[in-house]
Amino acid sequence: MFVTTMARESDRYWGLRNGAHGYVMKPYEDDLLQARIRDVLREVQPEKFGLL
Repeated sequence: MFVTTMARESDRYWGLRNGAHGYVMKPYEDDLLQARIRDVLREVQPEKFGLL
């Protein structure tokens, strides 16, 4: 997951193409960051969230 000040769409595409599971731009709301972290954890550890 990238948390960055780079706000251009091309930066976001670059991050996702290069393996980021998420891309959050600063400034961000704490709730948004927590939600994205939960989403990434569900992607990479689905068994811990009852998804397998």
